[in-house]
Amino acid sequence: MARAVLLCGDRADAEDAVAQAFAEVARKWDTASRYDAPEAYLHVTMTRKVFRLFKRRRLEEMAALELPVSPFATPHEALEAKEVLAAVAGLPPMQRTVLVHCCLDGMKQAEVAKLLHIQRGTVAAHLFKARETLAAKLGLGARTPDDGLVAAARRDQIMESLQVAERWLADGFAADERTRERVLAAVDQVQPPRRWWRRG
Repeated sequence: MARAVLLCGDRADAEDAVAQAFAEVARKWDTASRYDAPEAYLHVTMTRKVFRLFKRRRLEEMAALELPVSPFATPHEALEAKEVLAAVAGLPPMQRTVLVHCCLDGMKQAEVAKLLHIQRGTVAAHLFKARETLAAKLGLGARTPDDGLVAAARRDQIMESLQVAERWLADGFAADERTRERVLAAVDQVQPPRRWWRRG
């Protein structure tokens, strides 16, 4: 759920995309069950659902979202996470998508290019612009062209900020019964032969 919110910037759209992805994978369980990791198939399906939502809806600023509060975060950590989420939400949709896939999913640029049906160079350009924008908005310092160590350290700060914000979101959603009930209700409408997503 947290990854879906970071991808699309809208809680309702994220819940819809996750629910639709679970339902589609459940309907195609005969195919999905043959994969080594049905969860990966679910993730790709969710990403495609989110990408389709970009075409149908105008995204709102993340700051305006009704977000669940992580029960483990301090007020300072919550404020920092919301600042990161607002900065990510302010990115153009393609930059946000590329950033999440490269920085949080750990996908290579070529993999992202294949997933999004764009050129690898386009992925690199979107990733560069997204990182530069986040560095400026989050006060992580201006890029020093001749100093690779400074640039590498800033990239690590950006990735760390994204990971902290995602953890904050994930903790909040895990503690939010309403979200869990909505997603499970949508999945239960399909009635798949086996409920692999409820294990563990």
